[in-house]
Amino acid sequence: MSMNIQILVGRIAQDVKLEIANDNTTFLSFIVVTDDGHFENNTNRWIPKTQRHRVVVYKERLIMWLAGLLSKGNLVFVQGHLENDTYEQDGVIYHAATTIAETVRLLESRP
Repeated sequence: MSMNIQILVGRIAQDVKLEIANDNTTFLSFIVVTDDGHFENNTNRWIPKTQRHRVVVYKERLIMWLAGLLSKGNLVFVQGHLENDTYEQDGVIYHAATTIAETVRLLESRP
């Protein structure tokens, strides 16, 4: 048995985008920023680490609800699964990870 579950709690880094793929699929995309870090043993200092996570929503009902609700700075809970993609651009191979959201909850909004 295997599972691919991702849970994110973080702030939206920029306004959400309603996009249309090449196959005319409508989706909502946004970036969630999370903060983490670790203590450095030598100096006993906290070393912060900020990560950006690309989130995509394909569920039509969820898109309609979220499109007018989410904006930059909102604190959100996202549950979904991780998809890894590889693509080539200008002769360089890139790897990208995307969270495909099944659930998105607004935890706090910023005025």
